[in-house]
Amino acid sequence: GRAIIGAQLEPAPAGTGARVRAVSPGGPAAEAGIRAGDVIVAVNGTELKEDEPSRQVVRILRDVEPDAKVTVRVLRDGKTREFTVTTRPGPGPMAMVRRLPDVTFGPFPDMEGWMIHGPLTDMELATLTPHLGSYFGSDKGVLVLRAPADGALRLEDGDVILAIDGRAPTNGSHATRILASYQPGEKLTLRVLRQHKTLELEATVPEHGGHDKFFRRGGVFHERIEPPPGPVVIMGHEEL
Repeated sequence: GRAIIGAQLEPAPAGTGARVRAVSPGGPAAEAGIRAGDVIVAVNGTELKEDEPSRQVVRILRDVEPDAKVTVRVLRDGKTREFTVTTRPGPGPMAMVRRLPDVTFGPFPDMEGWMIHGPLTDMELATLTPHLGSYFGSDKGVLVLRAPADGALRLEDGDVILAIDGRAPTNGSHATRILASYQPGEKLTLRVLRQHKTLELEATVPEHGGHDKFFRRGGVFHERIEPPPGPVVIMGHEEL
């Protein structure tokens, strides 16, 4: 699994970094001394200066192995403090769906999805089912199980794509066909649902030329799934 620190983040009001909304009890951030209300201003020496600091933290952690130490600099009560956090292995994209808090799925129908190859490598999309739709707050759209690693489309894991330049995708394959109709470097607008808020994202189409591969994942959902003990700390609907 990827490295996580066990914190839920959001942009700081003053645009100074990523504010810690909550920490997972007993998680890496909590054990290191990080608290809710702290504002993370740097991770491993990289200052958080982007418009989407939480996504910047995600990208930094993608280069970190689980169980590795990372340095986190925060602002607390007007003072700068530095903490050493030992990361832990986090869940994969499908585990993200299984660990939605306060929701019990079961029996759950087969999930159909699409894995995009080529320049959008590692991007996984899934058709939004009624069960998932009731949690994410939409009965339409395509769920992003895993966002592109390069950040070109500005998507995050857990986003629900509602429209691509005004065109509403009906499933993952439809979404990839819409994206493939653009030339590399073209601009487009993505309307997405993120943490129950509708956002308009201005994005640039990356080089493409890959293809989308259909997959079906149903078995993991046929068991009754209970919420894990204690609050699950999520960012963009997944633990960070």
